[in-house]
Amino acid sequence: MFNKICVIILLLVTLTGCDIFNPREAEEPLLPQQWNEFFTSWKLTLENLEYAFEDKRNKDNYLQILTSDFQFEMDDNDALALGLQKPYTWLRSAEIELLVNMHSNLSVSDSVWVIEVGTIDSNEISTDEVEVDIQYEIEKRKGPHDPNAHIEDPDFVGEATLIFIEVSGYWELKRWYDIRKDGATNPTWGILKYEYVQ
Repeated sequence: MFNKICVIILLLVTLTGCDIFNPREAEEPLLPQQWNEFFTSWKLTLENLEYAFEDKRNKDNYLQILTSDFQFEMDDNDALALGLQKPYTWLRSAEIELLVNMHSNLSVSDSVWVIEVGTIDSNEISTDEVEVDIQYEIEKRKGPHDPNAHIEDPDFVGEATLIFIEVSGYWELKRWYDIRKDGATNPTWGILKYEYVQ
């Protein structure tokens, strides 16, 4: 009996030294997933485009903002530089492959893609179609996702003409014409696609 009590006391003293009775440090909570569920304007759809590339949790949502016949067309100068036939295009089916490859290629688990998109001009073609000229910068950055992060040293830079159409009250992206800025030395979104979708 005495031996059993000694074993129990010894076990309690050992377990107390292991700190199992104290609460552990809480892990940093994940930032909430940003996504506009009701993209009832082309501006909300454009925001969702940024959210999809910046947060891998939006991978499944991404296809919602693309029409079934979506096409991305690479800048002609980029296609020529890579020895590709003009026009060089990707279809909607390549988009998820692009997102998965971009996020799986991040070398550190807490690295993120930061994307800034600015509207240059918009032109309403009809009540359910709009053409939007944008400029963009994309940077691969170490650190947790920060929705307020600003790009200082972009890896990819360019402009694009986007065609949005309204489908059942929601605005979807139909066409992306990528444009290399005059005199730009940084690669474009089209080059980014070429690197990650092969």
